[in-house]
Order: sequence, then structure tokens, then C-alpha cells
Amino acid sequence: MNNSTTATVAELQGLAAAAAEHVVVALAAESESAGVTLGERGSAFCREDTLAHVELLAVAVEFGGATAFRHYVQWLGELLRARRLPERDLALSLQYLASFFKEALPEDGQQVVLDLIEGGIRALAGNDGDVPDYALEPAGLDPAAETLAATLLAGDGDGARAQLLDCARGTWLPEVVARVVRPAMWRIGWWWQEGRISVAQEHLATEIAHRAVDNAFTHAARKPRRQRSVLFACVEGNRHALGMRTLADAFEIDGWAAFNLGADVPAASLPGMVNAFKPELVGLSVSMTQQLPAARAAIKAIRALPDGGRIRIMLGGLASDSLEEAWRWTGADLAARDAPEALAAA
Repeated sequence: MNNSTTATVAELQGLAAAAAEHVVVALAAESESAGVTLGERGSAFCREDTLAHVELLAVAVEFGGATAFRHYVQWLGELLRARRLPERDLALSLQYLASFFKEALPEDGQQVVLDLIEGGIRALAGNDGDVPDYALEPAGLDPAAETLAATLLAGDGDGARAQLLDCARGTWLPEVVARVVRPAMWRIGWWWQEGRISVAQEHLATEIAHRAVDNAFTHAARKPRRQRSVLFACVEGNRHALGMRTLADAFEIDGWAAFNLGADVPAASLPGMVNAFKPELVGLSVSMTQQLPAARAAIKAIRALPDGGRIRIMLGGLASDSLEEAWRWTGADLAARDAPEALAAA
């Protein structure tokens, strides 16, 4: 990242609150002209959303990729459509954001930001770029994944455990997780996106999935212990730990010593754990694009260790899956979408 890009990112971050206020005022005036009052609640949502827009813009500028911001806008557009909310307000907020940054940003840094916003508006209109998979309804899932999703949503822990054990009979458990559990959670995420289930229901389904996978893990056949070790962590801000947990299980089944630090691990905490366990491989999970800077900070901290250069670092999670170059941007050595792929690359 050059000095100009660093300055633009810092300027975006510094202007975020003012940008949000500008968009709120402009949308309130637009609403009033149409005989509608935005109101305190609407203003709060608008302010929060605009701050998220600016955060994603800063990440997109930092990593030099238009795809990250475009995907974000496309996902948000799909979310609004699914919940029968007006997309027009999103397009207007982006237009007002562009007008603000055209005035507030220095000329040498504004064009890249304006181009990103324009790309997002075009994508929202369906005129530019493919919609990312995670914004669309899952298709072609294994019937077992669909059944598991329904079982999880029903809160049936016994049924979920029995189903996973049945799927794992004669099949390597990491393959079952990749083919059944991961798609089932994708389906549940889609139901939330559609507004069919609440956050609390999604959390219950995730917790039951954790327990079902843990139970299957205790029954899984293991390969003999190798002299190999791996350390896993969700980067700071990432609280979606199921995928990383199943990945650690897969490596342990494969004979590795696997240390899983869990969700939301600060970058400053990682070097000490790497020093303590001295793994040959570190796996980091990023669920959202906003977490890519945290991943880069974590990788930089690991690389700064005396023997940090010998450690291979693998990136995974939804943000990594949807942005092909994310692992290079963050300084990782490779990326993997699921446990079989990660083990094959290790």
C-alpha cells in the first residue's frame, strides 16, 4: 500500500461521521419532499448503514480491489429485496455519499473512491458484475444438507446428532462437514437474509450444529499422530467460529496437533500463542470483508517473530472464499474453502 492510498484510507476513516451525517440530512430532506418523515429510528439506521458503507470503501481502497465494495452493495441490495424494503434509498445514499466525498476528499484521492461508489451503484442496478454466491439462494445442495438445516432450525439437537452420525458412517467426517454441515449453515444464513428467521433462531441453529459436530468428532476414526502442528484463530471481529472449529477437528482427525483459539482473537495475542505452540501452519478465518485489515495485522505480527518466516499461513472463511485475491492482499501463503481442501494443501 503506497503513501497516497494510506492517506486516502485515513481520510475516509476520519470523514466517516461527517459523511454519515451528510447522507442522513440529505435523505431526510428527500423523504420530506415526498411527504414522508425519516424519523429518529430511520435516521439512526441510515447513519449506521452509511458508516458501514464508508468502512467497506476504506477496505476496498486499501486492498485495491473494486470487487469487495461491489459485492457488499450487491449483498445489501439482495437483503433489501428479500425483505421488501426499497432499494432506492440505498442507491440514493450512495449518490449522496459520492457527492460528499467529491467535495471533502483531496483531488488526488477522490477518484478511486468515486469510482468504487459508481461501481456499486451500477451493480445495484444489475448493470455490472455477477452477484456473489453468498447473496443468492443456495442451489443444488445435498438433500442431507437440506434435512440438517431443517432439523437445526427446529431446535432438534438429538435429531441433528443422529443425522450427522448416520452421514459419517463409512465416510470421512471432514467430507461430511464440507458436503452437509457447511451447506446447511449456508441455507440457514439464507433464511435469515430472507427475513424468515430471527438472529436468535440462527444462533440456536449454530449452537446445535456445534454440538452435533462435536459429537460426531468423538466417534470419528483418527489417523496415527504425526509430528505436525497447526494453530487456528478467527481474526479480531470474527465471531463466526463454527467453520474454524470443524477445520481444527479435521486436522486432529488427520493426525495433527491442532490448537484452536476460537472467535475474535486480537492480532496482538497471536504471536505469544505461536511462540508457545510453534506450529508449522497457522489458519486464520475472516467472515466479512471488513475483517481483512485485521487478518493482515495478524499476519504481520506473526511474520515479525524471529522464526515467523518459516510458518505457512492459510486464510479461510466467507470473505476469503468470495475474494480470490484476499489471501495475497493479507500476506497469507494460501487459501482454502473447506477442510478437505485445506488438508490437501497442507
